Amino acid sequence: MIINATTATWGHLPYEDAMVRLQNTIDPFLGKISIDKVQLCPQNPKFNDIDSLLHLKSLYPNTAFRLHADVKLKGRVSKADLCWYTHAYNSNWTCIAEACRALESTCYSLHAGERNGTFDELIEKYHQMQSIFDCPIAIEGHYPSGNNRYHLSTWDEQEKLLLSGVNFVVDLSHFNIIAKRYGWCDDLVHAMVSHKNCLEVHVSSNTGITDSHEPLLEEPYWWKYIKNVSSDIFYEGNHSIIELKNTNPNFMRK
Repeated sequence: MIINATTATWGHLPYEDAMVRLQNTIDPFLGKISIDKVQLCPQNPKFNDIDSLLHLKSLYPNTAFRLHADVKLKGRVSKADLCWYTHAYNSNWTCIAEACRALESTCYSLHAGERNGTFDELIEKYHQMQSIFDCPIAIEGHYPSGNNRYHLSTWDEQEKLLLSGVNFVVDLSHFNIIAKRYGWCDDLVHAMVSHKNCLEVHVSSNTGITDSHEPLLEEPYWWKYIKNVSSDIFYEGNHSIIELKNTNPNFMRK
């Protein structure tokens, strides 16, 4: 099983610096993380343009890069959650689509976002947005919040996503939070991670309370689901926090 890297692991660093660290990133449970495929994430500082992304690609010609969510791109003018897709902000999405095209990405994943419409309207936005991308796009759900703010934050909604026929992401750290509130829905989780429309699986650890993106210290409950999946698996464990804690004793007091 190959566990691929995301720049979110070193989210306090620009992409080039994060890539240097990712070459030697080891998770306590998963072991060495691969840079054969790398997801460029919004946590990292500095806004990039297509030239800087192509420069990054030239430095790592054997790495397949892809973008995720609110990735920081010059020219993007609004939040890149699917719920906000509208032709009024077409330049926002065209900017992301062009960057994916330049990188020859095989997928772009984004969050469903806030409940500013119905599920059916969300899926319609998916199809509209897919029409401007050359690569497949995939929807990532959320997890329960106090005010039920986000789409796809319950098992029932995840099942609707599965049955909708669109491409999706399974974030098992999000699922762990859903399970903390509702219990695990084993049949559904297995069906989702093994489905042909599951284009990515995201992994990290948390306590089931918040999406803290911690490294894995031991075998998680959901490990049994992904032993034989064919989807690309991406590691989101946050090693930046570990480093900042170790180098700055006052970090957590700020």
